[in-house]
Amino acid sequence: MTTLAQIMPIVPVQTHRGPTQLFLNFDGWTNYDQQGHNIHPFEEGLPQSVQDQDIQDILFRASEIFAPFDVKVSRIYGDGFYNGLSGETAGNTTVFIGGNDINIHTTSNFPNGSPDTWFQKVTDSHAPGDYPSLNPTADWPYWKENDHPLNSDAFDIGYVDPMASAVGDVGSWDTAESNTQISADIAHEAGHTYGLAHVRTEGGVDLIDAAPTYSASNPPDLMSYDAPMTRFINQTFNMTSYNNNGFSTEYDDGTSVVWQFLYLPGIPPGGPAGQRPFPRGRRQYRR
Repeated sequence: MTTLAQIMPIVPVQTHRGPTQLFLNFDGWTNYDQQGHNIHPFEEGLPQSVQDQDIQDILFRASEIFAPFDVKVSRIYGDGFYNGLSGETAGNTTVFIGGNDINIHTTSNFPNGSPDTWFQKVTDSHAPGDYPSLNPTADWPYWKENDHPLNSDAFDIGYVDPMASAVGDVGSWDTAESNTQISADIAHEAGHTYGLAHVRTEGGVDLIDAAPTYSASNPPDLMSYDAPMTRFINQTFNMTSYNNNGFSTEYDDGTSVVWQFLYLPGIPPGGPAGQRPFPRGRRQYRR
């Protein structure tokens, strides 16, 4: 991504005016995928005072993460409401935070053992990547043409589901993540919509060094799988095709965003002054 970022000033892309907006919606989204799945309001069923306190804490923490950048974090209200306006607010992102019933999955006990152990609600976070994709099988609206400039969507929508259940008790969900982790998840998914990729901070290379190796001493970049997710670090890291499937981290080349010898609009073959074609890179969608 560093190579792409360095060449972006010579690409004729019109940026929006004013700060980039990051809207957080805690009010849920009924039938958000038009297939009957619902995002429930954040901490649904808890006392309003508890919800309000946690929401304010998450808003504060997310704002602190983006404080060094021209990104304004604010709350947006209403079932299914997101900001999709154009003009000065173009380029914004809305992240929905709440339990999503699409994240009820079968367990390793299925279809054997007691039916009481067949299902479990798990946490999940995902968002579209706002840069080129050659992957026609990605979930809507993730498909991007291979000449799609970085961070050029009119708007994007992301999802953070911090709710989980015990095995077999899918009717009772609890908040399985702290406010700090939820804020980091929001920043991670928003980062994807702003053009950031998954990275390996330990210096490994996919298919050579296998899966990223987690260490608390690795640089704590928010887009990493192998380090504490704390902040965006101004440092070059290798991208990775390892992806979290909701249960584990695995190599998932089938859902990677890939570009290879890509020429963005306005750049002739070879690039200006002999600019070399972009190197092959990959990007995943889920946290």
